[in-house]
Amino acid sequence: MTGTAVTATEKEYSISLSTQTFTAGPYTFTVHNAGQTAHNLTIEGPGVDKQATSTIQPGQTANLTVTFQKGSYELWCSVDEHKDQGMDLHITVG
Repeated sequence: MTGTAVTATEKEYSISLSTQTFTAGPYTFTVHNAGQTAHNLTIEGPGVDKQATSTIQPGQTANLTVTFQKGSYELWCSVDEHKDQGMDLHITVG
């Protein structure tokens, strides 16, 4: 399954997305680690139960495809304490 392409750029200690508006349906996140330490992207919300990329080394990229339903989702880095340091986003799917 492939979905609408979204680029997620991760670095110490933030996540930025190329898209800010989401509707129900499949999305493929291309996650680029622009930082100096390992990161990942974990997504949880309606129909998505903590799906995550592998741990991404600096300069590397990984993909994650999920299907969004209407509702609220959390996107975060689950490596070490990165979520608590600001690598945590909430999006609403309309």
